[in-house]
Amino acid sequence: MKNAYTVSLVFLCLLSFNLKADSLPKVSGLALTGNQLTWDAQEGATGYNIHLDYEYFDTVRGPLSYTVIEPGNYHVISFNDAGVFGVTRTPEEGGQEYTFVTYTVGDLMTLPKITGLAITEDQLSWDAQEGASGYNIHLDYQYFDTVRGALSYTVTEPGNYHVISFNDNGMFGVTRTPEEGGQPYVFVEFPAE
Repeated sequence: MKNAYTVSLVFLCLLSFNLKADSLPKVSGLALTGNQLTWDAQEGATGYNIHLDYEYFDTVRGPLSYTVIEPGNYHVISFNDAGVFGVTRTPEEGGQEYTFVTYTVGDLMTLPKITGLAITEDQLSWDAQEGASGYNIHLDYQYFDTVRGALSYTVTEPGNYHVISFNDNGMFGVTRTPEEGGQPYVFVEFPAE
């Protein structure tokens, strides 16, 4: 009798595991606006894996959005803390059909190039850039410091300075040297004394 009870218990555990294994639905409402990937909440999900071109890329817990930064095909797979996933295989591997959105280089959103860059004595200054929440100060094409809430910076080192705007959504202004295909840098020189 005890063996029959044990076998029944094991069978019920396996059955409940199999029922749970397929219990998360495919993510719905997947959309891309600018560089913001969004989707609908999935009942039972505690997080979402972001996949780029059918490969795992990142994980999100909490928000139902993600700022994409690389071109490619994005899709989202829901999961819960019990190890249950939604879509986990490509269509060729027998999984549910993927729903994906494509982010192309032409969709890349950037902030405008800094204007009004000037240096007076030891004060580097620039014009406010619409949409910027801060500015990265670069010295000789290398990151040097960050400024928030100001349009000037006291320089202390000699060299060529330029400023790159950014916002809290992960967008930047100029981020590459002209040789790397970025917008031409605007810089001012602070000479050595």
